[in-house]
Amino acid sequence: MKTSSTSTSTITSMSIKFILFTLVALISIVFSHGFMSYPPPRMYSDINIAIDNLRSPDSSRLFCRGITQGEERTSIKLNPGSEFTVTLSISNGAEHQGYCGLELYDSLGNLEFVLAQNLYGCGIIDDSIECVEPPGLITGDMCTTSMTITVPENLVLSDSNGFLRWTWVATHVDPPEYYEVCSDVKIVSGKCTTTVKTK
Repeated sequence: MKTSSTSTSTITSMSIKFILFTLVALISIVFSHGFMSYPPPRMYSDINIAIDNLRSPDSSRLFCRGITQGEERTSIKLNPGSEFTVTLSISNGAEHQGYCGLELYDSLGNLEFVLAQNLYGCGIIDDSIECVEPPGLITGDMCTTSMTITVPENLVLSDSNGFLRWTWVATHVDPPEYYEVCSDVKIVSGKCTTTVKTK
């Protein structure tokens, strides 16, 4: 009987460990999805066919995920001293801890300005707030939030065409995960309109 009791205890212990391991793995997966959805990033059309190309960690660590600039650009207004807001799409309830940055480059790939540096994360989706999904998403497992920055007073652009590069280093998992997308933009004055169409 002792042997049977010991075996049952061992199996139970192993089952609990397996369940805890599975839960941790699932939590890591839930926490590990996010991208800047406005201005629309390169390959945004993948949102309804291959969403993981946008939101999953970038193991390649290639600049802009290795995706080159396209012909279409989103018109945005960056007036010195004014506020500018980008939209982030992240998993519901995700604790996005770790460096979050937004940079502006000219069309040749030269860094113009660091628009935002947040050491504490990109944002948290609050369960008490109604979930607004990013346009075109069909998986139904992401919500949008916003990140507002103040445009530097000394912003002087050498090129009206350029791109925004959003980066996030998720330090709440070990090893850290790296996320990055780039959005091709055109800096304009007055009311902004988007030129990017999603399916």
